[in-house]
Amino acid sequence: MALAAGFVGILMLIAPASTGRYFSWALGPAPLAALVGGCYVASAILFGWAAAREQWAGLRGLCVAVFGLTLPTLAATARHHDVFDFSRWQAVAWILLFVASPLLFGLTLYLRRGPVAARGPWLRPWARAVLTMVAIGYAALAVALWAWPTTLGRHGPFAVAGLGARFAGSWAAFLAMCAGYAAVRARWDEARVPVLALAVWPACVLGAAVVRPDDLRAGAARPAYLAGLAVLAATAGLVLVTGRAKQPAAQPVLDGPLALPV
Repeated sequence: MALAAGFVGILMLIAPASTGRYFSWALGPAPLAALVGGCYVASAILFGWAAAREQWAGLRGLCVAVFGLTLPTLAATARHHDVFDFSRWQAVAWILLFVASPLLFGLTLYLRRGPVAARGPWLRPWARAVLTMVAIGYAALAVALWAWPTTLGRHGPFAVAGLGARFAGSWAAFLAMCAGYAAVRARWDEARVPVLALAVWPACVLGAAVVRPDDLRAGAARPAYLAGLAVLAATAGLVLVTGRAKQPAAQPVLDGPLALPV
């Protein structure tokens, strides 16, 4: 999954105006394609790193959050099926991917059901509050992109509509679930990967936007978009660096006839 996402993401960053040639459907305009390309690159980075380094406690949050991306995308695909040319293998691969992904992740969660042996410190209360607000913000963005894509496209940094807007909204739902999972679970072993996702995604999208700033609309929408991405990445980074509570020091165990239980 990480390798495929990285390959597609790099193509979308190199040629965002030519998605009709290599992507499953003609995603546009170019800034939206670059945004999605940044999301794919972030997926390659985080899923690849997590698969190589994390135990189940760290992976479960990503498995849960994937449903925020895949299920809304499936619903949007059914609604906008006319944009696909199913004589192309890329279009067929899109359907197979978004049908197989929730099934496989759901099966993984079922097979690994039960308590997670998470150890180590908890998130600080302020970090949990920040993550809750971030979750609400991403959820609101997801709803807006689904319910009022034309309004957002009219006033945002670039035009969005149809399946493109709702696919971007599905990525926002994925990040909302990452933030919500970390805030609810709160144990550092379970929260760190979802919080890392909250830093990596806006950072990659910001990088994609900075490379082609002229593709964005002139005026206040452009700096607001870039600043918003920077703030989101920095906020998650702050939680990563300072949001973990200190682990209580282990108390010494005394030896000898006067030893006290600890």
